Amino acid sequence: MTSFNHMQQEAKEVFAANGWPNKRNEDWHYTDLSARLPSSFQNQSLELSEDVRLDNLTCDVEDALQLDFINGLLTEVEELPDGVEISALIDHPELVQQSDEDVTDPLLYANLAHLETGIVIDVSQVIEEPMEIHFHNTSADEASFVRIIFRLAEGASLTLLESHSGWGHTQLVSDVYQHEDSMLRHLRLHQAEDTQVSLLLNRVSLDARAHYHNVAISLSGGLGRLETRVTFNAPGSHAGLATALLSGGKQHIDITTRLNHLSADTTSDTIARTILDDEACGIFQGKVIVHEDAQRVEATQKSDALMLSADAMMNVKPELEIYADDVACAHGSAIGEIDHEALFFLRSRGIDEEAARIMLVEGFVSEILGRLDDFAAGAVLQENLLKRVATFLKKSAYDAGN
Repeated sequence: MTSFNHMQQEAKEVFAANGWPNKRNEDWHYTDLSARLPSSFQNQSLELSEDVRLDNLTCDVEDALQLDFINGLLTEVEELPDGVEISALIDHPELVQQSDEDVTDPLLYANLAHLETGIVIDVSQVIEEPMEIHFHNTSADEASFVRIIFRLAEGASLTLLESHSGWGHTQLVSDVYQHEDSMLRHLRLHQAEDTQVSLLLNRVSLDARAHYHNVAISLSGGLGRLETRVTFNAPGSHAGLATALLSGGKQHIDITTRLNHLSADTTSDTIARTILDDEACGIFQGKVIVHEDAQRVEATQKSDALMLSADAMMNVKPELEIYADDVACAHGSAIGEIDHEALFFLRSRGIDEEAARIMLVEGFVSEILGRLDDFAAGAVLQENLLKRVATFLKKSAYDAGN
């Protein structure tokens, strides 16, 4: 078996030869990393300071398990519940490279070339308490590269809360392997400073009747790519992806999904709601692939964007690639401005314009937050996220007026 060090050296050579992707790469046409990122990084591996205070999603959730990565380093782990085990990725080299994609995909070889921390999280049963993994960089000059492998055994379930904050460059690869009848509910919150670059790749592999539910919320950050790839390996597997993207200033946030239906009798639904203000740029790229033997697949994909500024830009690229003939697949997209009749109605009821606009925007993303109903501590999470959304919108309204 090839050693971890050998695979990392190979990745370094590939990165040195190819670097970051540019817009000539179709998958990166709207997000040219070669023009935005350096060709090398000096990872500082700063130690955790007592001054660091993390705004965790689970601060009001009793018994929640908390894992913190500060500048790419995992801090001390508290006692784990029964059914959860954590080990070092370096002890599992067979999980690092499993296909040609691992040495040809820029997010994967860049991550492995610079990898500082890698862990494997095994879940063997139903875990009632949510697990939050928080990633925070304390310096704009810091670059952190992390890889996490999740393995859910047959019948296991977990609520995973992933949150990002701070400055600098964060590059995370998460690989999820779900065995039969397992369930993963995954919330991803991206709320970093305007100087942060976040490249987040999530790969999910589903066996028979495995269900994966993802809710992604992006409220800030400078340059971000939030990418999810799901492979449906056996009948009964399902994935639901819901994204709310709120961007202002000169933020550039790219939401990319790729759903690969290899098996018959599998289902997926993707919904994205984007709100853009100022000179922000939003991208939604969604691709559904249905293979020849994957009959009776049901897959839907919908993207809606609300433009709050004439200077904002939205790029949408929905794709269906279907080789089977007995399927029910559809996609659609819409881009528009705020509903002026609804705004007039609210103002006629004595609500000032700023409050009315916030109410309409919150309504626009409410369907996404509603997907948290089935999450562990879902009500607490919804309340927490609504406060963060309201804070973002009030700041946007304040900046527009000054």
